[in-house]
Amino acid sequence: MSKSTSRAFGSMVALALVFGSACDNQPAGSSHPSTVGTPGAAGGGGTAGAGGATSGGAGATGTAGVSGAAGSVGTAGAVGTAGAVGTAGATGTAGATGTAGATGMAGATGTAGATGTAGATGTAGATGTAGATAAGDTAPWREMMPADGMRHRVQFSAQAADPDNAAAMDGASHPGSNQIAAVDSTKPLKKKLCVVLPGIGNGPGQGIGDWASGQGYHVFQVAYANSVDVAPNGDTNPDTPGNTRMNQFDGKGRTPSNANTKRFDSIEERVIKGIQYLTTHDPGGDWGWFLNQDGTMRWSDGCFIGYSYGATHLAVIARYVRIALGVSVSGPQSEGHPDATWLKIPSATPVTRMFGMWGTQDEPAMGSNGYASHYTVTTGLLGYPGDVVHTTVGGTPGTPPYMGSHRISVDGQGHTEFCAGMPPLYCNYMFALPPYDK
Repeated sequence: MSKSTSRAFGSMVALALVFGSACDNQPAGSSHPSTVGTPGAAGGGGTAGAGGATSGGAGATGTAGVSGAAGSVGTAGAVGTAGAVGTAGATGTAGATGTAGATGMAGATGTAGATGTAGATGTAGATGTAGATAAGDTAPWREMMPADGMRHRVQFSAQAADPDNAAAMDGASHPGSNQIAAVDSTKPLKKKLCVVLPGIGNGPGQGIGDWASGQGYHVFQVAYANSVDVAPNGDTNPDTPGNTRMNQFDGKGRTPSNANTKRFDSIEERVIKGIQYLTTHDPGGDWGWFLNQDGTMRWSDGCFIGYSYGATHLAVIARYVRIALGVSVSGPQSEGHPDATWLKIPSATPVTRMFGMWGTQDEPAMGSNGYASHYTVTTGLLGYPGDVVHTTVGGTPGTPPYMGSHRISVDGQGHTEFCAGMPPLYCNYMFALPPYDK
């Protein structure tokens, strides 16, 4: 290069620097003019982050912008300024990489657009809700608290749980007897509250209740007036037996009835007061999950286990109240009233949730009138599924297990609880426990 040419080129560079300084305050994406020739028009940048004179901008919200058109030819065009950093992409999606600036004809190569910032990590999905509630059942208004992996057992009287009515309970049935609330949360929780109804005149403390509480069931052994006859001698009104048992259940004063149970002495109210007591005295058991938001019982997540007198009582309750499970041992029977209304009305509880079990030595022979007041005929009237299946004391199952029957007779057995201590497999079958929990 000659000296004159060198001097001329130096003058051009100086002028370029002057014009370059004047363009420093241009908006992002404006072109820097060339020193020689008409400046090239800036390519249109992508939205939200335009590129330089020859550079496409990064796309808005993670998407790359459309590349700008190359500038018009200019002699020794200046190097395009780097495109602006793209705005962060949508949650969880990485921002797209900015498109490289187009190369100006005879000009220097445009600098590549900066990589868009990675999008924020997506929020984890909420924990799935338990399986859908069966049609007709009341859905719980919240999730049950996670199991604390402990065995819970609390004892208290009906008077302790309901101090406002403690004095009025004097003279009622079993007001000071220890009710028992228990659950073993080291086992998978069944999410059912099983209320145990004992034999005639007995207070709480059935072995079958102790066993069920060790299998993941919440169990409440209630004290209540359980020595009431269903009807006075000579009363043939078919409504009396059902009304009597249901008055014992909720104290609503139905007539005709052989029970004038006060609400605070009823099964339902003692259970509700018991759960309220347990929310304070055993919060880890989350007993309050079984109450609705208005403080009423959600019986569609409740069950009843009954022995003898209690076996028949729970069968009556299930005809009028929708429960999750009913297991009668040494029962149910019609208590000498085969034409009672409760035996014939449609059942509020699906009969597929009901079981009856008894011993062959406890089943009376068929009477001369073709009717036996005990279990086979009564469970037939109630519509419990299947024919009566006979099994052994050891509980040898049929194929399929117990033939799908909900009416089980145990050969050689008498009037007993069956499912106390280390019970046979037929107890697992009725309570949907392994291997019958599929």
